[in-house]
Amino acid sequence: MKKYLFVLIAAFSLKANAQSSLSLTNKNTSLSIAPNATVFMTTRTFSITDLTVDFKNNGATKNAYKVRRYDILLNKTGTADSAIAHFCFGGQCFMSSPSISPDADTLIPGKSASQLAGPNMMLDADLDEGGFVGLSIVKYTLFNTILSSDTVQFTIVYNGSKTITAIPESNLSLSSFEIFPNPVKDNAVLKVSSIHAFETTLLVYNALGAVVYEKEISLNEGKNKIELNFENLNSGIYFASLKSENGNIIKKIIVQ
Repeated sequence: MKKYLFVLIAAFSLKANAQSSLSLTNKNTSLSIAPNATVFMTTRTFSITDLTVDFKNNGATKNAYKVRRYDILLNKTGTADSAIAHFCFGGQCFMSSPSISPDADTLIPGKSASQLAGPNMMLDADLDEGGFVGLSIVKYTLFNTILSSDTVQFTIVYNGSKTITAIPESNLSLSSFEIFPNPVKDNAVLKVSSIHAFETTLLVYNALGAVVYEKEISLNEGKNKIELNFENLNSGIYFASLKSENGNIIKKIIVQ
């Protein structure tokens, strides 16, 4: 067990210390976007909210970059009414699919996507809001097509509290996090596997990003099962956030 944990920590450290050749700039604000940063934005009904991101090759060689989109949570208020995430990149625009750009931006050292000829060479991350404003979370990863470890990513939280920081993976303190059953009616069980014991908090947000449920939890090392009572929650989509020592892990839950 100790040997396995050592390997896991070593792998995590190598990933955490890896340097990307890319630096990102939020063109809406002219501010830089740090690796793994969260950008908070608000939407309006039946409107597109756009974030334009410029990126620069700070490496020593010419590199080709693509982008991958992850729809962690899209606001959904009905069977035919929901937010839609789409993006433009590499000279093309895409709707809900594909989630990976088919074409790459090729940058020589020191050059930015904004310096390339043609439209849509920077990353335009769009969210097309539905008939009701609600919480959406979308993550983007830009990656070197030749060197898989050369990546940089950021997350956009739409209409959410700044206490929400989505880290759905690469979390060392919690090796698993599940709410069962899902969908849930009244009662559920929080199943968590933790590498060591610590105090944490479970927060549940509604579609508008407001906290509607909060529970202090004492986790033991290993597997944990905690009873939850959601009988006071109305039917709909919610977002459960469990604080860890590395950030927050977030899961979507449906209350029937």
